[in-house]
Amino acid sequence: MGTGRLSYYYFIIILYYFLLYYFFSTKNIHFLASTIRLIGVIYSGILIIQILLYLKTGTFFLNTSSTGLNLSSNILDNDTTIFISGIPRIQQPADFIMFSFLITNIEMSNKKQRISFKNIIFYVLQLSYLLFISQTRMYIILSALIILLLVLYKINSRKRIFWGILMLVGIGIFHKYILYKFGFFSENRSASTLIRFDELQYYIPKIFSNHGFGIGFADDMEYYFLNHGTFYNADVSSFYFDDIGIMGNMAQLGILGIMSIIVLIYYLMNFYLKSNNKIIILFIYLYLFVTSISLSVLNVQRIIYLPLTLYFVTSLFKQGNNNNDVL
Repeated sequence: MGTGRLSYYYFIIILYYFLLYYFFSTKNIHFLASTIRLIGVIYSGILIIQILLYLKTGTFFLNTSSTGLNLSSNILDNDTTIFISGIPRIQQPADFIMFSFLITNIEMSNKKQRISFKNIIFYVLQLSYLLFISQTRMYIILSALIILLLVLYKINSRKRIFWGILMLVGIGIFHKYILYKFGFFSENRSASTLIRFDELQYYIPKIFSNHGFGIGFADDMEYYFLNHGTFYNADVSSFYFDDIGIMGNMAQLGILGIMSIIVLIYYLMNFYLKSNNKIIILFIYLYLFVTSISLSVLNVQRIIYLPLTLYFVTSLFKQGNNNNDVL
């Protein structure tokens, strides 16, 4: 009963089968993708207006309740902004808007579809939120990688390899600056990076504990220190499964989690190798890979995107192999 109470949200993965059964036509796939993109654009626009209003008047109109965005000027006391100092971080909607930005890039990768002025505005609104307002480092890196992939896809195929190598060399040369700019090992936000190394040391041995079943879904009321580590001073933050992405999931699910991931990777690779929509599926795989590093896709607020991504992968695979234009 305790496990069921703490793991109820895992059942949302069943949504994958519901979507495949009821939303499999090309029209339905396009409708769902367009709806997600439009909501992401509108939400980004509202949040940008909120920030502009705050910078002008110092007020938040999105403070509906403590369970909402819960914004306050106190978040400026510890300025951890990456690009423009003084802009408050509103990172709660970042998961959804990052997913909608992924859908936008997939749609723009369609060579049969012309890039209109409206599409550019939609693109800029979502990207502006991710870069300047959410300021979630992994999402900024993911956005940059998705943009590079889109640019490479739009480039003439003969020049694609050259530009791809050039981009990799550029990343190799400037990687230290990128790590410094995002504060991975310096500035105010370096503590969140360093504590992840401590979390890895704590959680990895837990994968094979409990006869290989891992920590499981232990209740914090009884097993807080098992779930979050043992501490000796108030300066050390609690450990969380979600902070280390897929490794945290394996610490919780044990060997069964490892087996599930291996099976998932096997099917995803089969889809990619046999698909005629390889470049579009590659966008989704890039999203899954980067978010799995330090943003767990099985987190209670992100797990909804797992069945959605698997649904789009399966639909793109089957529709692409039937020579139908999906997005």
